[in-house]
Amino acid sequence: MESEIGSELFKFARNVISHFPFFNSWNKVWINKPIVNWYREGLTIDKFLKKYVGHQEVKYRFREEDKKLMTYLAINFPTSYKDGAKLFLKDMIIEKKGIKFCFILMKEITNSQVEEMKKLWCWRCKMEIAKLDEEEFKNASKLYGEAFKKGG
Repeated sequence: MESEIGSELFKFARNVISHFPFFNSWNKVWINKPIVNWYREGLTIDKFLKKYVGHQEVKYRFREEDKKLMTYLAINFPTSYKDGAKLFLKDMIIEKKGIKFCFILMKEITNSQVEEMKKLWCWRCKMEIAKLDEEEFKNASKLYGEAFKKGG
């Protein structure tokens, strides 16, 4: 169950931050039911809140290999999800742990989806560095050119 919540929480936090970018601080980010459903009901944020409102606290731990330590965090869910009530992101997860949680999940996704880049000798740097090979460079250049032509 925790892995399911983790994925959904990540999508929830990403959508709150990207769709409501008018806050200067994590501690000030809040939403409520009318704001969440301004376009229509049942989208990602609304589904998450309806599913987990009143759910008990969930605790996670992650091993940070490079630091040789464990990161512990707790996720608290709103007790109610009614029309006028403000739901603060900080009440669900504190900023430092929330950002770390998002980065850890993104890293896990990247590690499972992306092949490691080859390290090739750089004559300029006089060391091995991660670089695209000829075929990868050709594909990346083509995609970059197409995106540039489209203006994005």
